Amino acid sequence: MRIISKTGLLFYATLKLVFIALFSLSLNFASNVSAGEETACNGSDLLENLAGKDPAALANLRQQAGKNIYGNSRLWKISKSGYPDSWLFGTMHMADEKVAVLPDQARAAYKGSKTVLVEITDMLDPEKAQATIIRLKHLTFRLDGSTIESDISGEQLKKLKLAIEARALPYQLAIRMQPWMLAPAISNQLCEVVAKKLGKPFLDAKIMQMALKDGKPLVALETTEEQLKAISSMPRDFQMATLIETLELGDKLDDIKQTMKNLYIRGDIAMIVPVIRHFTEKFVSHPGFAIFQEKLVKQRNLKMVERADEYFQEGNVFMAVGALHLPGNDGLVSLLVKRGFSVEAFDTPS
Repeated sequence: MRIISKTGLLFYATLKLVFIALFSLSLNFASNVSAGEETACNGSDLLENLAGKDPAALANLRQQAGKNIYGNSRLWKISKSGYPDSWLFGTMHMADEKVAVLPDQARAAYKGSKTVLVEITDMLDPEKAQATIIRLKHLTFRLDGSTIESDISGEQLKKLKLAIEARALPYQLAIRMQPWMLAPAISNQLCEVVAKKLGKPFLDAKIMQMALKDGKPLVALETTEEQLKAISSMPRDFQMATLIETLELGDKLDDIKQTMKNLYIRGDIAMIVPVIRHFTEKFVSHPGFAIFQEKLVKQRNLKMVERADEYFQEGNVFMAVGALHLPGNDGLVSLLVKRGFSVEAFDTPS
């Protein structure tokens, strides 16, 4: 765990993957993307469509979300008798200005804090992050001379080529990426690619930059290496299934991400996973998804809350992590309750 002072700094990670620094770096290879003009984020709200076409399915999704505890807010006050309050805030790792903004209540919570906790900080030190990726290149790239062309062909390969071209990724580089890295790289909305080329940070990066500017200790709860090893340990067939599902979804990915953004803005975090499950059925029905949930959600949550505990015990903490880490029995809010903290949800109108 690293503490950084002011003098010290990926399918969307998938669900986040959550490995934003890594995916941002992979997208930085897209040097041919025009940064002259911003590109609007396209996509329609799938829940609006369901409301008109299949209200029963929508009701079922809401029922599923209702079972997911602590999923009704982006911002939680974390309290313990005798200590100053702390705060837990859920972010979305996208550069779209609709979600890359700190709501007023969360900003006030940040201002009152003394210590800021985040997932990783390496994205604020690109050279260090890139050095880690190079050192662990066997986890991110194929080193045996093979390419993704040996795994897929025909219509799937044609779709892949179009997706790579649309994001201006060097083709010979892209086809040598491991499937887990290639899938989020080609699933990024073009508006996100352009936003990154324009230097627009996602919310986590903004919060880190604020902490450094304000002289607040900045604590990284994970390392790039830990995240790389976790995601690259996913079964190979699951990685390929994720990539193929990404290709098959095509433009619907924009709709899924737009729906996720709308749910996030409303603070309806518990609804996000049911929506993903509903519209990416092949992905979540794969046997590897259970391993994905265990390693990339449950185990990471346990590790993060264990490392964060000493800071919460002192109070005056502002912790900002991907919103999907907050809800559920294995989520961070529930884990903090199990450690004796009291929690309270706060509305975060944008």
